[in-house]
Amino acid sequence: MKWLKENPVLSSLLGILLLASGGMTYLAIDSSASHEQAVNSYSSEVKNVENIKKRSLFPNEQTKKKIESQNKEYKEKLNLLINKLSKMEAPLEPITPQEFQDKLRNAVNQIRSSAQDKKVKLPEKFFLGFDDYQSQLPTPELAPLLFRELNNIHNYITQLINLQVSSIDRLERKAADPQPTPTPTENVKNKKDKQQATKAPAFTISTFNVGFTAALDKCRYAINDIPSNNAFLIIRNLDMENSKPMAPSKKASAEEFTGIPDQNKADMRSNIKVILGQELVKTSLTIEIFDFADPQPEESKSK
Repeated sequence: MKWLKENPVLSSLLGILLLASGGMTYLAIDSSASHEQAVNSYSSEVKNVENIKKRSLFPNEQTKKKIESQNKEYKEKLNLLINKLSKMEAPLEPITPQEFQDKLRNAVNQIRSSAQDKKVKLPEKFFLGFDDYQSQLPTPELAPLLFRELNNIHNYITQLINLQVSSIDRLERKAADPQPTPTPTENVKNKKDKQQATKAPAFTISTFNVGFTAALDKCRYAINDIPSNNAFLIIRNLDMENSKPMAPSKKASAEEFTGIPDQNKADMRSNIKVILGQELVKTSLTIEIFDFADPQPEESKSK
């Protein structure tokens, strides 16, 4: 200790050396702990990766069976719905092109005769929207589809005539777009893709537009009667216009009583005509006819 007091510079250097040594020791211990922690973390992650590699891919056998069961149930319910929808439409009857043209002419003649009896005015050129087939025959494949569409339109026009609407102003139809049979291309590689490429559409839609003029109550019946049709019909568009959009002038009504004795005014008031509800309504309807395809049974899987 006396030596340290006699050599203060050397004692200071020795103290600094001891502090530096302690600091280095601390840093070495801390670094060793961090290194050990990093090694342990790395080993844990490697172990997790190895465990994941050993696991089977999702889904496992249990979940796979559950998914297959759900898919089967979904297809059964879908086919059940399609079957119900297919029964909500007029049946597709076999008919030759010549028979279709004959029935079309008979239907037009029947409509014209009934309209004349019920005093319902028809357009000058009226052929139930099938003007193209007055002088030409449809193809054998198209004839049954046209005949079903003819029955749907004929039934609705008959309903309008039986309601004794004032007039049927127009009738136009838009046939369902032809669905060409797709042919598999070179890009179709397997049987499943080929079946999907040739799959028929789930439904087709044909549209007809009808315009008629009638009293308000008859117009309401004509619209409410649409669900009673045996086809699956949807109102896509509905326009209604009052035949007398302008209300009667109040000034003109007041002038009618000018200069008339009070006793005569009372008699005139008792004979006032009812205005509300006496106007005719011009109605324009766009109706879609849905044709749902029958469900196709799945081909048995080859073993």
